[in-house]
Amino acid sequence: TVDARGDSLVFFDFSTGSVVGSPDLLGWDLAFRRFTILANGGPDFAGQGGILDLGITSLDSLTNVPTSGYAVNTPGREVSNAATTQWYDYSWTSHVLSPKPNVFAVRTADGRYAVFEILSYYCPGAQAGCITIRYVYQGAGGTSFERGL
Repeated sequence: TVDARGDSLVFFDFSTGSVVGSPDLLGWDLAFRRFTILANGGPDFAGQGGILDLGITSLDSLTNVPTSGYAVNTPGREVSNAATTQWYDYSWTSHVLSPKPNVFAVRTADGRYAVFEILSYYCPGAQAGCITIRYVYQGAGGTSFERGL
């Protein structure tokens, strides 16, 4: 779970499986700020990172990911990543964000791969901004995610 309630980006590194406080230029793979999710790639970013929306699928049944098609961040007043701009459904009646059942592939800052799904967006006490993800990291550098071999 990443506490992204503040105004600053919060950085996550797949190789360590944790949030990193003050990473170097390549020391992070995803960045979170409230409902925004960015990769460490694109203009103004040092990494090779990108995100690919794989659509509605099961994280557990995923065996490999593509090597191309990853969206890098788009610069602007509010930096965004096209793959994650609509990761949620918003209820106009309850004003609650609900994660879509999509799985996302990530090309990490150093060119490795990970996959993740978003489980929730709420902190204890129903406060918005704590993004809980479930992920698998392919630290060996390949695109295969077959387990149990």
